Amino acid sequence: MSALEWRGRIYYISLLMAAENKSGRYIAEKLAIPLILVVSLLAARVVVEMKAAIRLTAPVELDGSGLSVSMPKGNGWQCDEKWMYDDTGFIINSIFTVDGARNEAYARCRYELVSESPKGAGTPAHRVKNEAEAVGGSSAQIGPVQTGTFAAGPLAVDWASVTADLGQRGLFKIVFGDCRLSAGRRLEIEVFQTTEEPGLAQRVFEKIAKEIRFSDNGLLQAGADVVNEVRIAGLVPDAMAPDQPDGKTVLFVIYDAKKQAIGFTMDAMAAVKTDANVIIKAASYFYVRGPIPDERVGSFLSDNTFTKFNWRIESSTRAGSKGIEMMTRDGILTVSNLRAGRKNKEYLLSEAAVPDIDIVLEPIFKNVLDGSRREIIIDLIKADGTVVPLGIKQVPADGNSPVPERRVRAELMDGRDNWQQIYYTSEKERSRIVYGQENSYTLVRADANQITSLFPEQAYFIRDQKQLLEREAPR
Repeated sequence: MSALEWRGRIYYISLLMAAENKSGRYIAEKLAIPLILVVSLLAARVVVEMKAAIRLTAPVELDGSGLSVSMPKGNGWQCDEKWMYDDTGFIINSIFTVDGARNEAYARCRYELVSESPKGAGTPAHRVKNEAEAVGGSSAQIGPVQTGTFAAGPLAVDWASVTADLGQRGLFKIVFGDCRLSAGRRLEIEVFQTTEEPGLAQRVFEKIAKEIRFSDNGLLQAGADVVNEVRIAGLVPDAMAPDQPDGKTVLFVIYDAKKQAIGFTMDAMAAVKTDANVIIKAASYFYVRGPIPDERVGSFLSDNTFTKFNWRIESSTRAGSKGIEMMTRDGILTVSNLRAGRKNKEYLLSEAAVPDIDIVLEPIFKNVLDGSRREIIIDLIKADGTVVPLGIKQVPADGNSPVPERRVRAELMDGRDNWQQIYYTSEKERSRIVYGQENSYTLVRADANQITSLFPEQAYFIRDQKQLLEREAPR
């Protein structure tokens, strides 16, 4: 082939390539917009499929309750796989965040220690409607409420759902379920979505409900039985003993981890026997020395079965002062903030709920120490108005101790590792109490003379112990 023929062929091929490039650009331009649309649709479909493929965590157990749940995780769902305490219950959450602010979803399970009073509670249908009105406001178009019952093994979950239209802001849906457990406990399940994908919230709800696992360990019912036995016996079965007409006062010195005396506690109790019943009057005083001393004064007025009581606690610390008042009537606890002058919360208590005051806890501890029930759980109403499960168990005596002491261990089951161990003498009197928290403290039984020598600034108060029942709390 001559050079001229080669040049001609190369020129011809170059013309073909130019024509092909031109047509290729034309085709690409024509296909660009449809391709972008297809990619967008595929991306949206991937997100939808991610939501549709709901994966759950392994069962997350709530310590001491016999309950475990599985929550959505992965494919856009985030979950810490941990129960968190929140004053009167425990919560575990799962959140979906892939789509952004306009396309969100969350799931929540709440294990209730105490229920809202009948005035604040309601059926699942009432709950979802009230929640929808609170979220959507007056402009929301709320649809009809749907209800039903979902079987979760031996458990039944009553549920209700509602969809609301927010106009330009889109739709949202709420599904709420209520599952009754033993000993008055309840599990709430709530799923919320702002996506327009139909059925997402209901599918998530049903998957969570289906995986509920519950095995009653009997400890809470055992606690309720012990509390009931103490109620029947009465805090002061025979009013007051003749040799204690003015009541009884118990004092402890507080030692820190360095075995330095930093404060003391003082508890007093008196009883008045009427023709109808016995009225209990108790008081407590907590003092820790400092440039600005930490003080807490509690006054407790109750019937002999502590089903009706008025408990007032005021404290003065370096952080300021605060006061709480709690009253129970017909099983309902009302908590008021004294500084704000208003009623804050109202709860329907369980049968195992008792106030955190020595005169009530001591007979419960001794029941575990001596009775057939060596481990129980009760609901402790704390001085700040919160309610926490308290695990109580008998601890075998230390055989290595020269004077073996019988022990009871009580642990707050709120995940913060707060516990106390109470040591008893052979006469069943408390000799010392060891507290385990961020720091360790030991309370050692003492008399008025010992505490006066350690804390002379409080001598006037310690010598006249009747003042405790009459003392005004710090303001």
